[in-house]
Amino acid sequence: MTQACDLAEWRQRLASWDGKSAKELEAFYARYGGEGYFATTILALSTEPTAAQPAATWLLKRHLESGATLSAEEALELYESVAHFRASWPVTLHLLQSIPFVPIPASCAAQLVDVLVACCAQPEKMVRAWAYNGLYLVGLQHPAYQRQVTSHLARAQQDDAPSVRARIRKLPPFPA
Repeated sequence: MTQACDLAEWRQRLASWDGKSAKELEAFYARYGGEGYFATTILALSTEPTAAQPAATWLLKRHLESGATLSAEEALELYESVAHFRASWPVTLHLLQSIPFVPIPASCAAQLVDVLVACCAQPEKMVRAWAYNGLYLVGLQHPAYQRQVTSHLARAQQDDAPSVRARIRKLPPFPA
């Protein structure tokens, strides 16, 4: 697997992740994260609803956190697959946590706002917190959405979860 990867093998290996221990995924990332095909392959696995998706989205987030970037085409693919943000909550959380690292194409902003607003109503407080963070980033990158986003962020201050309110308080105001 030095030149390319066996997608079926990756899918099988990632599907066996227990959803808890990062050790196995860190080892996988250490082995393949530097390969030229990694981002494209892990993005493909992140956007297909299979048993491998939770591990794939964790690896995508890890890859982006390490300083890797997605091409404009890959960013478009990620955001066009926005329907997958309504997958299991761990998948949704990993994808929401990836938004700060991937510029939002203007063509995807409206659909992303709709999905993020839906995520703000999820029972998992971390999903809600990161959804509000994503809304803020849409407003920051696309000022036409700032009024709408500001309204949602104001309502978030009434959220029952202190972690959600804390995330909102940490967001700086939009530039004037």
